[in-house]
Amino acid sequence: MPVKSKTRRTQKERREESRMKVIEAATHLFATKGYTGTTMIEIGRAAGLSHGLVTYHFGSKQECIRAVLEDVRQKSIDRREAALHGQRGLAGLDVVCEQYLRGPSNRRLTTKAIYIAIIESVTATPELKDLTRKADQAFRESIAWLIEEAIEDGEVSPMIDVHSISVLIVGMLRGVVQQRMVNPSSVPIDQIVKAATNMVRASLGENGR
Repeated sequence: MPVKSKTRRTQKERREESRMKVIEAATHLFATKGYTGTTMIEIGRAAGLSHGLVTYHFGSKQECIRAVLEDVRQKSIDRREAALHGQRGLAGLDVVCEQYLRGPSNRRLTTKAIYIAIIESVTATPELKDLTRKADQAFRESIAWLIEEAIEDGEVSPMIDVHSISVLIVGMLRGVVQQRMVNPSSVPIDQIVKAATNMVRASLGENGR
């Protein structure tokens, strides 16, 4: 009888698998208990790993949330790139706005974890500020990039203040998502998405309108 071959995982694969278990468990706990309310022991227990192994992977809780934020950021970039599907400028902005506003219904835990980190960074845990600042800057820069594409394509005036408008767009998107997290029934998402994309285009002074 032929012998069935078994694919044995390498040490590196096992290490990465346990690392991702920790990140997933930490994301869930940060989203439900907050950063200050979560311990490394709880993260290890939720991941099905020892406290020592969690410490081995990350060293501290701050490094653990750094990994969580980086994981969420990278997944957001991947989803954004997939959604854009080559679209740029104003069309790309429409896609990013809609994706961001609709996202929480499908990604409640990751979205909540990010928002809790932002809130705690300016209240109880200022050491998180550097981490959330980087995430905020990356999001703002992705919006600015699309605005610059719209300028290159002649869709909007080159005289607009790209940075200021990027700040306002990010503020609008995050404000709506926060309201949706607090009271989903108060945010009729279809109407909000349409109003938001129209507002963004109006703020940019879309050529031809």
